[in-house]
Amino acid sequence: MKRLSEEEAFDFSARRVSQITKAFDSMEGMRWAGLTDFGQLPDGENVKRDSEQWTSRFLSDAANPYRPGVAVERSFHSATDGDWDALRHEYEVVFDEGRDLPRVMVHLVVEESVHCIWIRVRRPDLDLHALPSDQRAAAIAWLAAKVLRLRGTHLGKSADHEPHDWVFGYRTLDEGARFSTAPDKTIFAMWSWADRVDGGVRGGQPYFLGHKNIEPTDGRLIFLNPHHWFDGQCWDAYRHVPFR
Repeated sequence: MKRLSEEEAFDFSARRVSQITKAFDSMEGMRWAGLTDFGQLPDGENVKRDSEQWTSRFLSDAANPYRPGVAVERSFHSATDGDWDALRHEYEVVFDEGRDLPRVMVHLVVEESVHCIWIRVRRPDLDLHALPSDQRAAAIAWLAAKVLRLRGTHLGKSADHEPHDWVFGYRTLDEGARFSTAPDKTIFAMWSWADRVDGGVRGGQPYFLGHKNIEPTDGRLIFLNPHHWFDGQCWDAYRHVPFR
């Protein structure tokens, strides 16, 4: 992670912060039902395929909820007038901290809509509030390196695969703070999901927020209806697009 200067752009306006806070509040207020088989959803096969694709893009192999052998409590919420279709994956993973050091257990709650993926990280032995600022950055960077797929490739504007390497920039890491890999990028106008990943501090623990921006293949941006992920209707306007 790197501390940003006052001169560097940092697109977390009061409006954007309010949007993120509202989204988290909505997720926490959702009524979740157990999901033991994706056949419970009208378009379950495609929802699962879509979820597997996005989790593999944002999460490391070790932290992926679809990794064989991981005990995952999976649930879903069907959209109402005030929210959207959402999946939730809750599980624990264990990471090596270093040679001759004890292994570290991390509790993950991954919640996703057709637009975004929220990755909430809870490390029982970590309270960011109790750490000095420089140590907070180091703690978050360690978790990001373990949980996220920080390096990879994505489809570039030339239709070739281009590399990306995410490094989070921040101003402060106090409660409620936000950080980003590209705070100067406008989220809704991004070419690719890889252009920007965000994060923040909530309840003394970090979270990460990925944006499921699909690279356009016919020259126009793709906007999916979050109320119709589970029934597949969100894809209706894009059936002709190669990615689908």
